[in-house]
Amino acid sequence: MLRAIGTHSSVSYATKVQRILEEYENIIKGGANTLALTLEEQKNVQQAENLCQDTLRGRAAVLGEKHPLTRASAIILESILDRDGRPEEAIRVHERALRDYKELGSGPLSDISNISSIGLELESRGMHQEAEQMYRKALEKCEKLLGAKHPRTLASTSHLGLCLWRQGKYKKAERFLRTALEGYEVVRGTDHLETLASLRNMGAVLQSQGKYEQAEEKYRCALEGYKQLLGPESSDVTATIAGLGSVFESQGKFAEAKRMYQQEHENYEKVSGKKDPATLMRLENLGSFLLKEGNYEEAETKLRQAKEGFEDVLGPQHPRTHSSKRRLSLAEEAQGKYDDAWKTYDYALEHDAAPTYNAQMWLQESEIGFDSRARNVDPPSLGEEKAMTCASELGQVL
Repeated sequence: MLRAIGTHSSVSYATKVQRILEEYENIIKGGANTLALTLEEQKNVQQAENLCQDTLRGRAAVLGEKHPLTRASAIILESILDRDGRPEEAIRVHERALRDYKELGSGPLSDISNISSIGLELESRGMHQEAEQMYRKALEKCEKLLGAKHPRTLASTSHLGLCLWRQGKYKKAERFLRTALEGYEVVRGTDHLETLASLRNMGAVLQSQGKYEQAEEKYRCALEGYKQLLGPESSDVTATIAGLGSVFESQGKFAEAKRMYQQEHENYEKVSGKKDPATLMRLENLGSFLLKEGNYEEAETKLRQAKEGFEDVLGPQHPRTHSSKRRLSLAEEAQGKYDDAWKTYDYALEHDAAPTYNAQMWLQESEIGFDSRARNVDPPSLGEEKAMTCASELGQVL
């Protein structure tokens, strides 16, 4: 990379370094891969392929052809080609990537991190099955080289368990996550951060199977441990509070759930500020919960505050602002404020600059409609927190 800086005196050394670092960062982040998958979903296959090819070439040039992120880009390109009905081209890309993976799996211990990096990259792009293969390969190598109770082996076990959980394979996920938890309790102790993270993971997978009492127990233990180690307002404490609130809601303990969601929002407000988008999202989630609970007036207040916050921070034309307006219209309609509801909803539709934004939310709102079914707004889920966790893990690996 230093050779690319050059020695021309017409451009300062610092400027050249900055430009190269920015290009390097863009390639590492793989934003083009995310955009490529989005374009593919919108049937813009040629643009998707071009973007993915550009990312693959860029990563190969900057990072090397055998770097884990370069290989991950190859898998994404293979997926696009295969779904476009071009199996021969996809096979050529696959064979090249497979050859590299075989070399990757036969290297020294440091290759475990490379394999895990590929898994995290693929999973962050929504390619869970391909990520699962990488996690299994990393786990197999860890068990062989380090033993079943080594912390790196337990980390690989957790990665695989979470990947299975995100695919809806809850029983298999529980088995791996329980193995990781039991291992951490022995190796790290019950008050270690990795053990507490495993407790929270277990709470999530147990909740997904309807084992609410067990899930509540895991979340409570994790919450108390995090508070003692990190303080009452740390991000891990806040995420665990959200998970516990979701379990309470699933059990019909709405008072306890409300208290947890309020605490989650208050923590974000203290740490990030009232106008931070993440804080506004928690405020909006609280409003949606209140709407489901039937507390329409308070729900409207929270959702209106969130809407106004998004308008100030992101602007009135931002897709997230329009989404917030649509939620607000549900609270207005639930109170019989039909004119206000239609005005709010129509404005969001008229000015929505990105109609493909958050298709799941659109479907939920279409199913709810403007009638008494407004109580069926989905509650806040763990999906967002898990996505953030995955992104955070990816950043730490890189």
